[in-house]
Amino acid sequence: MWQRKGTVYAVDIHQLAIEAAANVTGKYNLKNVHPVLTDGITVNIPPRSADLVYALDMFHMVKDTNAFLKELCRITKPDGILILEDGHQPRALAKEKVNITGCWEVVAETKAYMKCKPKN
Repeated sequence: MWQRKGTVYAVDIHQLAIEAAANVTGKYNLKNVHPVLTDGITVNIPPRSADLVYALDMFHMVKDTNAFLKELCRITKPDGILILEDGHQPRALAKEKVNITGCWEVVAETKAYMKCKPKN
């Protein structure tokens, strides 16, 4: 039988997305999934608590990518990973934004995303 282990934070900047996630978690009794509203930079998630952070189709819209990536680093465990989709921007630009922070090391790339590890 499938077991629900761990905690999933469903983070978004839109209240409607948070409400939709809450509806799904309620409908399926997903007690380990927690919708979290963010201001786009800071997020109310404990430091070094995430094994995996997945930024899906939004990186190109982030205004302060340095602060955003540093916040993702804050919540990621030292042995955790970040899967970062380029979004609608060239890979070279997305990679430059990652490297500027000094927090992340790109350890693998596919056509769709970069896999990053915290440098700390």
